[in-house]
Amino acid sequence: MRQYIEPVEVRRGRVGGVEGPAQFLWRDRLYLVRDVLGCWVESTAWWRGGRESPGEREVWRVEAGRGRHQHRLVADLALDPAEGHWVLLRTYD
Repeated sequence: MRQYIEPVEVRRGRVGGVEGPAQFLWRDRLYLVRDVLGCWVESTAWWRGGRESPGEREVWRVEAGRGRHQHRLVADLALDPAEGHWVLLRTYD
């Protein structure tokens, strides 16, 4: 596992019957989500978010790839509803 906490641009859509992230742009590369492996809500720490109180964010674990025959990666994407932006939290080898 590698941790990043880097901003990503996410386009939502339906993947496998689930409404969620369908594509994301990370480090100038477009990844297509092939499967949604899970989704949950987690608390954020107030000292990381710059807020006075803890909040919550959606986390999506997805399997994504850059092309039909490219290596696929498993990634955790998080949406902070208060801030309205997405970040890539971590990837799994």
